[in-house]
Order: sequence, then structure tokens, then C-alpha cells
Amino acid sequence: MDTVDKIEEYLQSLEEYFFSSLSAATTDLPNIHEAVNRLWLDISRYGPGMPSFPEVHLPALGDFQVPPPPPLLPPVELSLVEKSVDWAKKHPWIIGSVAVGVVGTGLWAGYGTLRTRRKNHHRVKSQSNERRQVVVVLGGDAPLALPLILDLEAKGFIVIASVSTPEAVSALEQQSHGYVRALVLDPNEPATISVFLRSLASTLSRKFPLSSSGDPFASPASHPYIQSVICLLTLPTPTPSIHAPLEHISLRNTYLPFLSATHITPLQILQAMMPLLRTGPARARDKGKKSIIVCLPAIDAHVGLPFASMQAMSAAGTLRGIEVLRREINLASLTDQTESMKNIKVVVADVGLLDVGIYSSVRPQDNIYKPMEDWSTSEKLAYGPAFVSISHTTRPLPSRWGAFTAIFKNKGLYGVARAPSNTRIFVDNIISVVTGGRHNPYFFGLGTIIGQTKNWLRGERFSIGAGGKPPENLPPPVRPAPAAALDIDEENHDHSEASSEADVESNASDGVSGSWVSVQERTTLWIVPDEQDTKRLKTIMRTRQGERHNFPSSYPTFQPHVTLASFPSTSTPPTSDIRAAIDSALGQSRGNLPIKFKSVDIGTHFYRSVYIAITLTPELLALHGNVHAKLGIEPKTPAYPHVSLCYIDDADAAERERFLEELKKEGKIKYDGGNESVSLRCGEGEDWVWLREFRAREIWVAKCDGPVESWTVLDKIPIA
Repeated sequence: MDTVDKIEEYLQSLEEYFFSSLSAATTDLPNIHEAVNRLWLDISRYGPGMPSFPEVHLPALGDFQVPPPPPLLPPVELSLVEKSVDWAKKHPWIIGSVAVGVVGTGLWAGYGTLRTRRKNHHRVKSQSNERRQVVVVLGGDAPLALPLILDLEAKGFIVIASVSTPEAVSALEQQSHGYVRALVLDPNEPATISVFLRSLASTLSRKFPLSSSGDPFASPASHPYIQSVICLLTLPTPTPSIHAPLEHISLRNTYLPFLSATHITPLQILQAMMPLLRTGPARARDKGKKSIIVCLPAIDAHVGLPFASMQAMSAAGTLRGIEVLRREINLASLTDQTESMKNIKVVVADVGLLDVGIYSSVRPQDNIYKPMEDWSTSEKLAYGPAFVSISHTTRPLPSRWGAFTAIFKNKGLYGVARAPSNTRIFVDNIISVVTGGRHNPYFFGLGTIIGQTKNWLRGERFSIGAGGKPPENLPPPVRPAPAAALDIDEENHDHSEASSEADVESNASDGVSGSWVSVQERTTLWIVPDEQDTKRLKTIMRTRQGERHNFPSSYPTFQPHVTLASFPSTSTPPTSDIRAAIDSALGQSRGNLPIKFKSVDIGTHFYRSVYIAITLTPELLALHGNVHAKLGIEPKTPAYPHVSLCYIDDADAAERERFLEELKKEGKIKYDGGNESVSLRCGEGEDWVWLREFRAREIWVAKCDGPVESWTVLDKIPIA
């Protein structure tokens, strides 16, 4: 151990000696480096120049010379297609396996589909034309109903529509292709509800189309089932609603019938429909959800205008009832084990202004005061100025440029009328709800996806048409007119009903006793027959011409016609505008405007003493509405459509019955089909025919000023 310790001690002392010697030798090394550098600089600067060394050229290797390598090229960026091709070249086995798999899958799917088609060929062939889905349209004679019904039929549905009169049944079914059934339901007559429901149950067991031969009833396995219910009874009707302060409205005699027609009757029908919607074949769920669609007037449902309390209260009550029904169905679907409630969707459509040609938002200035005729004197004084101030309207402008310039020409803030939307928008939106958005599978089914997405985004309440989303605050009214301008008399101020009715034909005095006709000139549009039918009808009109000397104020001579429209001569549009409006309103009805005689009736006014009541066909209804809409005038044609046979003064009212009795006594009236139509024996001597209709060939623009026989024709517009 001592020897080892001594060795370690010796090595340690040797290491210390080495480091101390090295440190002593390197202390001056930096100075040596500096001296050498300084010496080199001095020699280079002051010493002799350095000799230049000769260039040394090495001989080439000749054939054994190796050229230098070329410079590297920058990397080229490949496109996606080139990368894919390159990858496919490097992995051919993977590409081949994928191709074989795709082809094999396609062949297997195609073979399976072909085998399924062959297996079910007989069943598919027998059911290819079978329709089972039924859409019930409440209010089939509403202005918006006809295009909706025809489009539903074209989409493959059976349509059962309610109409208010028996005459409208045949008019609607004749325009269909056998898959539309019209049933009578008058919303103003609650007694027709039970009849409608019984007829509906019977119709659901019928075979469609209605013209099919054999047993008219279908087998129980192929009975139609209700897919959707569309309620149009809650929309405004052609009959004008009451515009009056709530103080004036009789809740028992006026509001209750209106509420029954627009609120109670639709809800009663929906109550009866609910069990039918819950039941149905199991495969009906594959056709999408069943739906209840209630259409409400947007303004009345959202805001409620002054002096329109009846419409607003009815719409608000219906809306709240439908919302409660939706919540009840949604809540019941959470606990319903049959899942029938999950398959029902309740939708509310707020309908704004649509171009149906029936209603016009324009209230002519001379007609603003007509709704106030039945108001009491105190009501006129209290509410009259306010009613007139909000009744200001603007005539629709013919073009967008006209609408733009009207902003600067009109001193009012609201001088541009709202343009109505196309009816096609309403039809497409409603059908989209009925079909669940699957009615238009264009572009490999992409249309179905878009339609379903639109339905999902739209939700359970949406708006259709111009003004479908009205503002929460109404625009300020114009400055009220002074009370004197309202022609309000402190005493009893009665207006003759005959005066307002007579304005339709002429407001000019024609010497009739009683002077109940106003002196204002009017221009009217007449639908007239051709020359031959005119001569035939005039033989009927001359039935008691021999008695004219006994009644100087009666039996004037005039052209037989159907009054289409009437407006003051001071605001008569230019003839070119009238022609353009008629051409646009006729549409497809040009050359096909039948005037069918329905009955011969006795009236209570001079211009409707004895007249032929005309069947209101869809063509006449559309023409009437469209002309008024295009010209921007309010419809004011009582008993439309009719053809007057004579004008008899009120003082000679008994002569009206004598005129009709003489027609019957001479055998010139014959009713056909159980009072559904009437024929008139027209002609003289042996040259006579039974005339029960005529084809309209022209529309005349007539100026009704002064006595009847002095009326003049301003223009004749051919329509055939």
C-alpha cells in the first residue's frame, strides 16, 4: 500500500510541474505573434519586391479527358393530374384492383336492380297510374285556388276542393282531368259542414279518375288517403269586408257571421280532418309528412289596420288557434308510440299582395265616402277625417321608370304603389310544403335536396307575396281633410241605395223621374255579342215596345251588353291603356269567352229592371278581376255578370213583372237542366232559334252621359 501511495504522489507532482512549465513558456507567445506580423508588414512595405512565379500549365489528357458534369436543373413543379398519372405508373396493381372492384360493384348493383324490376314488373305495371294521395283544398272557388288545384293535379295528387255554390262544382271539375272532385261547402251556412264531411268520406272510397269505367268505388286496399289539407277560407273573399270603426260594427249581426265563415268553419273542418290525418297506410310515411297549411292575410295577421277590426280579429284568432294546434301535435309526438303524430306538420302561410286580378288596393277618391254612408252622424264627425286620411291610395304605375319618377313628382311620402307578386310564387311555395320539397327532382336529384333545405330554413310559418312581412309600425297618415270636405250633415243624411247602384251604368241624368241619378259622367266597358246575336236579343228586348208611349221614362233603346267595368269620365284612362289592359287580362281566354244564360230575373233598379243572369265562368271572373287590377280601379259592378233586357223607371216598377210574364206567356223562356240554364226564343216569324249563350266578339268603350239613347261608343276592341 505504501508503494502505491508513493507512485500516485509522484504522478501528481509530475503533473503539477508540467502545467507550471507550460504556463511559464506561453506567457510571451502573444508578443511573439505580434512581432512576426509587424516584421512581415515592414518587409512587404519597404523591402524589395517578391519575384513572380511562372504559370504552370498541365498538359491535357486527350481521350482520357473527363468533361465536367452539367449544372443541376431546377426542380419542375408537377400538376395534380401529372402527379396522379405518375403515381398510377408506380402502383399499377393498386389501380387495377380498384378498377376491378368498381366494375364488379356496378355489375352487381345493376343485376340486382334488373332482377328486382323483373320480379315486381306485374305489380308496378298495375299500379303505375294509381293515385292515392289526396289534397283537400278548402275554398276551391277562391281566386288563388284554381291554379293551385290544377298544379296539384299535374303533380300526381287527387284534389278534393270545397266550393260555396253548386254551380261552381261543374265549372271546376270541367277544367280538370278527372282527378279533381268538388264538394259544396258554404262557409256562411254551418249546416253544410256535415254534408261536406259525409261527401268527403264517400269520395275517399271512390275510384279515380272520375271518368273511369266499371265499379266507381275502389277496393279497400287501394282507398285514397289524405296527405294534406290547405285552407283558403281564411283569406279575403270577393265580397268586400266591413270597413268601419269597431264602435259601429254590430258584433251579433255583422261580426258573428263573418267570424263563423272565416274562423269557426275552417277550424271545424280541421277538427274533423285530424283523425283522417292520423290514420292511413303504413307506406304513406314514405311519401313524406302530412301537412295542414292555413293561409292568412299577412296584414291582418301581423298588424291589424284601423277600421278593419273584423278581419284583424278573425285572422288573429285563427292564427293563435293554429299555433296551439301545432304545439299540441309536437308535444303529443314525444309520447305517441304509433308515431302517427310525428308525421303531421302544421304550417301557416302569410299571404301578401298577389296578382290575381280580383282585389285592388286602390280606392278611388270619389268612392272613399261610400263605406261611411251607414255611419251615424257622431261617428262621421269623430272618425270620418281619420278614415279619409288613411284611405289615400295610389294608382299602380305602368313601369319601373314611372315608379321612380313618381317619387319626385308626388309630394307624399308613400306615392308608389306596391307591385303584386306573381301567383306562381304562391303555388310553388304551397306545393313545396305539400311534397316536402320533393316535387322537382332536377339535376340528378339536386332539386329535391334544395327543396328540402328551403322547407327546413322556412320553418313552420313563412310569407308569400308582396307585403308578406309588413312593418310593425304603420306609416303615418296623410293630413286629415277638414270636416267640411267630408260632406257631413248635422241632420239625417241618407243616401239612396239606388244612387250608388245606378253609378255602374251611368251617373248621368236621363230624364227619369225622381232624379235619383247623379250628374257625373261615367265611362263603361261592355262585353257585346256579334251582330247576329245582337239582332236576336233585340227581338226579346222589343217585347213591350208598343207600350212605350204609356211609359215615357221607360223602355229606351240600347245595345245588349255585359257591363265589365265602370269609372268616372274625368279619370278615364287613355284608350291605349284600356286596350293594353284588356289584351293583358284576356290571356288564354281570347276567342273563348262564352256568355251562358243562367236565368231571367227581375231587378229593383232602373238599369236592372229585367235582366239575364249570366253564369260566372272562371274566364269571366278572371277577366273582370284582371281588367280592374290593370286599370287600377275598384270593382263596382253589381250583379256581375248580367245582360239587361229593358230599363224601366221606378215609377213604373209594376211594368217589370208584366215584361217577364209576357215573355213566359209567349213561350220565349225555357229552362234547361233543372233551372241550371235558360234558353230564349229569339227571332220573328218562322226565323227563330233557341239562344242560351253567345260568344263575346268585342269589348266596347262607351261614354254614358245624358239619356240612355244618347250614349256614345268611343272604341271597339276585338277579343276574338
